[in-house]
Amino acid sequence: MSVIKATIAGKEYNLACEDGQEQHLETLVRAVDGRANQLRHQLGNKVPENMLLLYTALMVADEMHDAKREMRKLVNAMEQAGDRAKIHRIEEQIAEEITTLATRAEALAARMDGGSA
Repeated sequence: MSVIKATIAGKEYNLACEDGQEQHLETLVRAVDGRANQLRHQLGNKVPENMLLLYTALMVADEMHDAKREMRKLVNAMEQAGDRAKIHRIEEQIAEEITTLATRAEALAARMDGGSA
């Protein structure tokens, strides 16, 4: 277990993480600190720290919610595209079968015409 020092909205925290995850946690801390500072700039210094962090968490949660919704849309679109591709392949196979059957029917018709002549 590792511990990193993190600064969010001007306040230092000691955060624990699994060994090897330090850089990832530091990246997350920078993102949260950036959002907290953005909110502090918008709301002013009069907002208590706990409310600032609550608003920051809500902002991050909202972004995550939007990202999940967009991801679901993309997954659905990919599934529909996959279904359309399957349908297209089936249609191509049917067209090939029809062509084969038509060729055989023409050959039979030609033999019948040739046999009665």
